[in-house]
Amino acid sequence: MCNRIVQKGVEVKPGQRVMVLMRGPGGEFEIPFDEAIFGGPVRSESRNYWIRREGAEPVIVPEVERFGENTTWFRAACPSLPSRHGTSRQSLLRF
Repeated sequence: MCNRIVQKGVEVKPGQRVMVLMRGPGGEFEIPFDEAIFGGPVRSESRNYWIRREGAEPVIVPEVERFGENTTWFRAACPSLPSRHGTSRQSLLRF
């Protein structure tokens, strides 16, 4: 099983680069960082583990058009998200 996202029209698989927004000095997600590596989803139950034990930082993955499992029907079965500015996914970044 392999999860993917589509960001700005580009399909991103685990191990590929993805652009994220990191927290700035004011605490808002405003600093773009395009060197992040997509690792797939994290269950909500595991977020605290990754933040507290592994030192992961919460980030936002902006401009996500679609997301889902890597299956033969990915393009057909994963509907596009609403095409409004600011569609994003919460994520974690581990240094």
